[in-house]
Amino acid sequence: MKAKILRESHDSVLGAHRGMNKTYAAIREHYNWHNMRAEVEEYVKRYPKCQLNKAPRPTGKAPMEIIFTAKQPYERCALDIVVPLTESTSGNKYILTFQDDLSKYLAAISIPQQEAETVARVFVLNIVLKLGAPAQLLTDQGSNFLSDLFKNVCRLLRINKVQTTPFRPESNGGLERSHRVLAEYLRHYV
Repeated sequence: MKAKILRESHDSVLGAHRGMNKTYAAIREHYNWHNMRAEVEEYVKRYPKCQLNKAPRPTGKAPMEIIFTAKQPYERCALDIVVPLTESTSGNKYILTFQDDLSKYLAAISIPQQEAETVARVFVLNIVLKLGAPAQLLTDQGSNFLSDLFKNVCRLLRINKVQTTPFRPESNGGLERSHRVLAEYLRHYV
């Protein structure tokens, strides 16, 4: 019975290989047995996919520096593309990601290609029409985001579009961290 509970709470799509503490918390809500924490920790430590897919956490921490914090939702948002991925059955190879700086709400939309027209259309249809236009949009310096088409879409929607520093993904650290978690989850199931 314990093995089945551990498999369903950690290995399944709903378990999502989320680590020892979260797996333990999920199991603890419904079950309890002697030495449960140690058994959950051992199971997660020895799971082969987790050992291959999860990056080790850095031991040292840099001092925290907050440059700008949004005061309301959609005041500052980030947009980026995750590339390259295994092609899906519907022909999509990329993921357009959008994240609100304050709430950390993340939207991930699969797209077949990353040309400016596709990115602008998907951004308007899946983000702006559903959530509203952000006041400020942070993107990297990809040609799709620097195109006249995308700039004009932002101008028409009254979005202040800003770019990150070239070759500095940490300029958009919140979204890049979300990409890391998304990639971990996808590696487990693709």
